[in-house]
Amino acid sequence: MLLQTPLGLYLPSGVRLTVDGVTAETLALQTCDTRGCYAGGKVSPELLAAMKNGTTLSIDFESLQRQPLNVPMTLSGFTASFAKIE
Repeated sequence: MLLQTPLGLYLPSGVRLTVDGVTAETLALQTCDTRGCYAGGKVSPELLAAMKNGTTLSIDFESLQRQPLNVPMTLSGFTASFAKIE
């Protein structure tokens, strides 16, 4: 998984992935360029299972002022879409 985030983040916090309110994984922010910052890593079997069975994936990070930022995404259709690329 590779995520692109906006600039102006508190890098040590990384990116937290939460499915239906349960934190699944935290990814380190690896690099930034003029378009944003990037976090990536292998999707664990636990996260994949949670995404297949869940309803909402939340991507959480912190601004430079340490204010929480949250991007919720629906998981509706994720299982069917993933099955097509499997």
